Amino acid sequence: MYRRDSHTALHELQSVREREVRLLLRRMRRKQAVLIVSLLIILIVPQLFDRHLPFNTLYHTTLADFDLFPDTLDVPIAYPLILLAFFYALMLIFKERRVSASMRSVSSLKLERSVGRFDIVSFASAVLAGYVVVNAFFFSFATISGHSMEPTFHDGDNIIMSHTDDDYERFDLVVAAMEYTADTQFYIKRVVGLPGEKVVIDEGDLEINEEPLEEPFLPKAVPTECPGIKDTCSFSLGEDEYFLLGDNREHSTDSRILGPFDGDDIYGTVQFRFTPIHAAGRVD
Repeated sequence: MYRRDSHTALHELQSVREREVRLLLRRMRRKQAVLIVSLLIILIVPQLFDRHLPFNTLYHTTLADFDLFPDTLDVPIAYPLILLAFFYALMLIFKERRVSASMRSVSSLKLERSVGRFDIVSFASAVLAGYVVVNAFFFSFATISGHSMEPTFHDGDNIIMSHTDDDYERFDLVVAAMEYTADTQFYIKRVVGLPGEKVVIDEGDLEINEEPLEEPFLPKAVPTECPGIKDTCSFSLGEDEYFLLGDNREHSTDSRILGPFDGDDIYGTVQFRFTPIHAAGRVD
């Protein structure tokens, strides 16, 4: 009777352990699926929808930006992260097969630790995949560089740019591409002139379709000067052209020099600032 009870108890213990291992393996397989799908999103989405790729930190930041790596290693950090996660997934797949082949000899505690570490990797990958999707289709984070939008924005301010609306209105704050140098540069400006309008600058005063334009966001007595030494200049906007100006009119490279911007040159509207903390919130 004692031997039979011991044999039964051992068999029940082994059955319980096998059930635990099977549950852990199912959990591991779910995490593997999450990891693989996340890696595919991180790799493929930015290539198919690359308009906002310059604002994607995973692809805009390179290994050379870190002191640990040489300046010649100009590789986006997305690629080594994807490789590391991929090799870790392969390692877990091989481990899963070994566990499946020797179910009874596996320590469920050790396997649970491995699955716990895998949870962290798959969760981190899912978060990064979500970031990639949000960046490609909804909004991006960017940092203000320069002083052309003072006092609305200051150098170093961090803002959120929305990609969901391309129906720009007067006085919208937008991020636009300026391709007047060898490398495309992105600046934040304010929409002043809309498609089809005529913009005239006359001795510091700004007119739209022969009507003076009130700009309540500017400090009083701030003139809008023509480029060079001209007192008067005018710009006629086409069907999809916008006249963009910086709020710091005396220190802004904008449509006065570059000319009107096509709608395709505008990458999104800026409505929120999240740092510095004391100035965080909606901006106009």
